[in-house]
Amino acid sequence: MAPEFRGRGLSETGMAAVLRYALADVAPVVSLYVNDFNTVARASYRRVGFREVGAFMSVLF
Repeated sequence: MAPEFRGRGLSETGMAAVLRYALADVAPVVSLYVNDFNTVARASYRRVGFREVGAFMSVLF
């Protein structure tokens, strides 16, 4: 997203709508993966209803 539009909650509105649709019409569970250092995204995901249920370790070579 362009920097001048960040921090306005625009992504959360769209994400919440997609999440509602997916849960109602597609699947009983929706999940995602985000890096632990991406605190801005993690906060956004929490605001639309996601919760942390586990952790994975990425190993890069």
